[in-house]
Amino acid sequence: MDANANSDTPDGTFQKAFKTISEGLAAATECVRVRQGTYRELLTASPAHVLDVFGVDGAQYTTVDGTGLGGSVLSATRGASMTLTGFTLTGGGGTEGHQNVDGDNFDTYNGGAVYLVASTLDIKDSVITANVLPGYLTPSAGVGRNSFGGGIFASGGKLTLEGVTITSNYAVNGGAIQASAANLEATHVTIKQNSAVYGPALGLDTSATATLTNTLVAENTGTVSGGISVTGATLSLINTTFQDAYEGIMLDDAYGVNHVSLDSSILWSSQSGIWEIDGSSTVFDAKYSDVYAGNEAWIGLTDPTGTNGMLSQDPGLHFDYTLADGSPCIDSGDPALRDADGSGPEMGAWGGPGSIW
Repeated sequence: MDANANSDTPDGTFQKAFKTISEGLAAATECVRVRQGTYRELLTASPAHVLDVFGVDGAQYTTVDGTGLGGSVLSATRGASMTLTGFTLTGGGGTEGHQNVDGDNFDTYNGGAVYLVASTLDIKDSVITANVLPGYLTPSAGVGRNSFGGGIFASGGKLTLEGVTITSNYAVNGGAIQASAANLEATHVTIKQNSAVYGPALGLDTSATATLTNTLVAENTGTVSGGISVTGATLSLINTTFQDAYEGIMLDDAYGVNHVSLDSSILWSSQSGIWEIDGSSTVFDAKYSDVYAGNEAWIGLTDPTGTNGMLSQDPGLHFDYTLADGSPCIDSGDPALRDADGSGPEMGAWGGPGSIW
């Protein structure tokens, strides 16, 4: 594909490229190669083929912009399967839906950049930024408004992120990502400066599972809950650095028992670290991690500090969230997760086997 293509008889070759990515997706059976440019369109992954869609010039130069087009930048539904590499996805307005809560009807907006339902999507070396969904409205005459997943909404299926930056997105629930009954795996991912009412970095509910490895979660802003909201879901943090200016992880079992594990990770918050709402139920496993908060590090859960290598000390981070000299997190990670160069093991996003990124 080439945003500047001008062939009178395009056939999808580099010499006679299609002008839009959508044309390529409709014609391809295996792969789509996209040249640099800004493509103002909304993309749909077809369930008919497993596609590899590659921005040959990288995310810095290849943008899909959905501003004003009234939908998610990329939709993958009905069993679609796609690998997307080297793109910036921006300007998405989300896929419209409807929700009934205790007799009140809501119009919903889901997945600014990515809307995934019962499908498989791998996103690599890409940027998801500036996707802003509508705010909450109390039902009036029986109809309200809500939004889920400013950057990504996943319901069912599997989402894999590698080398992805998710920044400056907004939704009421899940500023960067909202996952419901979906499987999320993230490696070498930066989730930064997103905002929401609940779960500005990540919202998990209804048996969703999420594993974050060598991931940075920082500077996300939540009005009610902290960076990650877990409601009847499973969350695993492995060599992850988490910084939040309000509170860290909020646990609520409204949709079932929560399962949360920390390994070689750093969680720092100026207020509370990990908060289990009164009466909730969480199966928790924490080892070789540092949970440090200005107020209380552990609320509603037994404090494991001093056991299984657990710390509660100022992690000593540089402004870029790497470990400063003298940090207690140096050489304090899980001995089974040594750094890529054989040293360490360090806690945090730049420690463990995937420390180089």
